[in-house]
Parts: sequence; C-alpha cells; structure tokens
Amino acid sequence: MPGIRRSTGCSLCIKRRLKCDEKRPACERCQKYGVECAGYRELYTQCDGYPEPGDAERCQFLVSEGSGEKASPQWLINQINSGPAFESEQDLRYFRIFCQEIATTISGPFKSSLWGRLIPQISETVPFIRHAVIAIGVLSKISIKAISHEATAADERDGCSQRSRHQYALQQYGKALNGMRKAIEVGEHDLRTAMIACLLAFLFETLQGRQGPASAIATSGLGLFQDYISGYSNRSEKLPSPSYCALEDDLIQAVTSLDLHVASFLDQRPLAIHQRVIDDTAEAIFRMPSKFADLVEARNYLQMIMRRNFHFKSKAQILGKAVELAGVREESTWTETAEFGAGKVPFSRLKDPSSEIQAACQEYTSDIYRWLDAASNIFDSVADSDLSSRLIVTLLKIQVNLNIITLAGITFTTERAFDMHHSEFRAITELSASIYPQLVSSSQNSGFYSFDIGILPAIAIVGTQCRDRAIRDEAIKLLHSSPYREGVWDGEAAGAISAWVRMIEEEEHEPGEHYIPESRRIFFTGADVDLYHTRAKLYATQRKGPRGEDLVFREGLIRW
Repeated sequence: MPGIRRSTGCSLCIKRRLKCDEKRPACERCQKYGVECAGYRELYTQCDGYPEPGDAERCQFLVSEGSGEKASPQWLINQINSGPAFESEQDLRYFRIFCQEIATTISGPFKSSLWGRLIPQISETVPFIRHAVIAIGVLSKISIKAISHEATAADERDGCSQRSRHQYALQQYGKALNGMRKAIEVGEHDLRTAMIACLLAFLFETLQGRQGPASAIATSGLGLFQDYISGYSNRSEKLPSPSYCALEDDLIQAVTSLDLHVASFLDQRPLAIHQRVIDDTAEAIFRMPSKFADLVEARNYLQMIMRRNFHFKSKAQILGKAVELAGVREESTWTETAEFGAGKVPFSRLKDPSSEIQAACQEYTSDIYRWLDAASNIFDSVADSDLSSRLIVTLLKIQVNLNIITLAGITFTTERAFDMHHSEFRAITELSASIYPQLVSSSQNSGFYSFDIGILPAIAIVGTQCRDRAIRDEAIKLLHSSPYREGVWDGEAAGAISAWVRMIEEEEHEPGEHYIPESRRIFFTGADVDLYHTRAKLYATQRKGPRGEDLVFREGLIRW
C-alpha cells in the first residue's frame, strides 16, 4: 500500500508537531530557537514508508515485540539517503559505515535493534545525533595508538593519515556536542533523545581511549534516567511496560549496560545512589522465577543481579574503609584520564568488612546460585543450538564466576583467601579462551569494540588476583592477544596491568617455586589510566608482618 503524503514542513517542525513557515533553505522557527533546520522532505504515515522517530505508538511495526532483530543495512541506507541533509560525500560514507558495519556487530551476540534501527531513524530529524553517528563511523577506522602517536609513512603517502581522520571525527563530534547544548537550551530534547546522545558520546569517548570523560558522561546520563524513574515513583504512577515497544526495550537494555560499565569500573557516585539501586532491585531479585522462560529472561535477571552486586561493592568500599589501606600519592598532572581515587579501583580490599557487609555478600552469593538453578534448563536446551545462543550462555557463565569472586573478595582480609576460588579462575580462563577468537573476529568492523560487558572484567580479575601461575599466564596471554575492547574495559591495558602485578609478586621467586606467599602478594588501591597515551600509574599495597599488620606501598608507571 503506497504511503500517504502528510506534510511539506521541515522535518523538525513535523516531529514537534509545530506549524512550519516552510522558508527555504531553513525555516524561521528553527532559526529562532537556534537549532539546525533538518530540511524538507516527504514523510509517510503508512508502515511501508519511513517512520517518524519519536512516535512510540508506531514502533511496533518496525520490530515485533521482543524480537530485537537487526535491520537490513541496505534498507536503512536506501531510506536514509532520501532524508538527512549530509554536508558531504564523506559524511554519507562514514554514516554508512556506522549502519552497515558498526551497528551490526557492536552488540556482539546479543540482538538489539537500537544501533541498526532506532539511532539511524532518529538521526533523520536530529542533526546532533547524525553528527555523532558520523564521528563514530570515522573513529571506528582509527586505532588509538595511531592517533596518539606519529602517523605512519604509509598513511602520509595515502594523503589521508590517521591523524587527519581523527581531526575530522573530532569536528563531527564537536558539532554533535554543540547541537546537544543548543537543544537543551531551547528545551528541544526528550529523555529518549538525551539517552541516545549519552550512549553515542560514551561510545565516541571510549573508542578514542578517554575512559574518564566517558565514565563522567555515562554517570550524567544515568542520573537523568534515574530522575525520570524516580519521578514516576514519587507520583505513584505506573511506569510504561519495558515491552511497550521493542525499540524502547533495547534502549533500556543499553542504559542497563551503561550502568554496569560505570559500576564495574570508575564509579564516583555517592552512597545514596548505590543504596537506591540496591533497594530498587531487591524485590525483583527476591521474586526471580525458579525456571527462566528463555535466554533473554535469564540474561535480564543476571544483569539485574550484577548491577546490584557492583553497586553493593561500591557501597562496601565506602563503608569498609578501603581508603585506609592506600598510601599517600602525589596529585596527578595527567588530564582526561580514568583516575581511581584511593580505595576506589574496581576490586579494592576493605580494611574492615563488617558483619553486615559479610552477611550481605552471603545473601547475594546465594542469589547467584538461585539464578544458576533457574537457568539450568536454558543451558541444557541451547547445547545444540545456534552459535549466537551458545556464545551468550558462555558469556553468562563467565559473568557468574566473576560475580562469585567479586562478592567473596569484598569479605577477604588476606590475599591467600583467593586461592579457594581456583575453580572459578580456571573456569573464567578456559571459557574465555573458547570464545575469545569469535568475539574478536565479530567485532572487527566496529574497531574491535563491543558495547556490552562480556569477558574483559572477568579475565582482568584472573590476571590480578589468581596466583596459579599457569592460569594467570594464560589469562594475560589472552588479554595481550588482540586490541579488543568492551566499553571502558580495554584488553591490552588490562593485560599490561596484570603483567605488572605478576612481575611484582614473582620478582623474588625461586626456580621451581609455585606458591606465592602472602607477604609478596599485592592488591590495588589506586590507579591513573591514560588509555589514549597507552600508559598508567599504578598504586598497590602489600601486607607484611606475622599477621599482615604492616603495610608496604608499591607504585609503578607502565606503558603498553
């Protein structure tokens, strides 16, 4: 059935349902509010035409509820070509790279329509989203080392160096940021657009190795989303169903992943925020079904448990006086880095894990085993299933072991206590090795980058806290094997940091010696990681003395 012509106004006025004066080349209403006019085109209201982004009521025809199927890249390009006003062929080329390469691989084995459908559609009428998409398309073709060091002679001969591409990406990103600011100033933004802008900015910053700014952007966006949720709670109104629209569900899933990145990495949020997440997830986790209906439900519950656990970890680090185990350090002169304050690194030790903290860890660990029981039927059913489902099951098993070790580590006051988790360390390493080549291969088109947390935090915990030499060596070898990244987590950086721990702990070992005594083991208390310049300052502590009462502080500067 052919589409029905709806209006000849500019795209932004139609989206905002405002009367457009239809002045050319830009309408006066857009100029009045200081926003970039998106131009004029024919819009269609029927399902075989191109949908209006922002109309949640019409989302369902795009993807059947819960399917999360990816869009056909060529279909997207054919539709997009008739809409956004690209400023150059170069803009269009990198927009296509995003749609055809990044959007189809960035979510890994997890199906999501966010990157391939919703974001390109919204870029139709929101110029700053379009500029961010173009910037990411450019950046996906650049390596961090290439833009932070001198360009190669081959690049210069081609007349298009990595550095010049990086400048072009920064120009597009600058346009995106300016557009975001103007939209905020004139009130031309909604939660959906704001969260997509946050996700794209986070993606851009992590792609260029600026983990500190990326974490700050994510924290800001998550605060906005939490305020929205709290607004409904305060008014005693029912929240829209997560399955209200499949696209909206994928956006919420991405926001959940964003929170996991912050909570597992560089979390500067106050205690009240951590407690709110713990409280908000308590009832749902308590009522977790005894058997999951499918793999999607199993993953959603594990992500909820992980969010609760990592927020609890941050809470415990504050209440457990982790800062008191750190030495004095000079103020850093580096800028725009991931600077972890004393006692705030991902896996800090507590000076005083109270009985309340220990009891909570036991309770939360039991939730993980309840989840394993509920997922057992799903694990059995996908044994002979498609590759994507088997990958997801393996990732979930890795994350289960990561959570078990993380919760146990919160209660430990000695490093040798980690030896009892030898089986979890081995499971993480073996499972990760079994899928690592597939994860790396499938992420090549997105700059060896995956948005969701997968295996890197788990392999990093093996590299820094497992003292079985064979297992740790294999984990570090895995981290060094490719430039693979998951959000703020970088495999090469994690490998270099783990290798530094190994060097410190084994610097006095005797030939044939396998056991590392407590006095030689270290734990991190702080760090300043500069991924852009491939360097890090590391701060750690050793317990010495008969009862580990004497603290020795170690620090080092590493490059990779």
